Amino acid sequence: MQTRTTKRDLQNYVAQINNLTGETFRQRKGQVWYRNEEGELFSTVGVYKLDIANGGYQLVRIMNEGGGETDISPRLSAKELKYFMHGMLYGLTNRKNKVTV
Repeated sequence: MQTRTTKRDLQNYVAQINNLTGETFRQRKGQVWYRNEEGELFSTVGVYKLDIANGGYQLVRIMNEGGGETDISPRLSAKELKYFMHGMLYGLTNRKNKVTV
């Protein structure tokens, strides 16, 4: 019996990707959006996040403080995106550990 891929599963994968790639994300304690001293709302540049719309899931990355995003993956089903992010994590982990294939 196959298990269902849930939104929480995908969010866990995104958190792992952010932990491997984002120093600023850790400094912001895992928050994509934050307020500065004047109360203005900004986003954390370079953070990966899950975009959910029209029954599909997509991995996007924040590109500027205004919240502009770029697509990292096409819009996929939950299971397909899980496999996509699993491959991405495999590559990031190997790069971090300098493993050659």
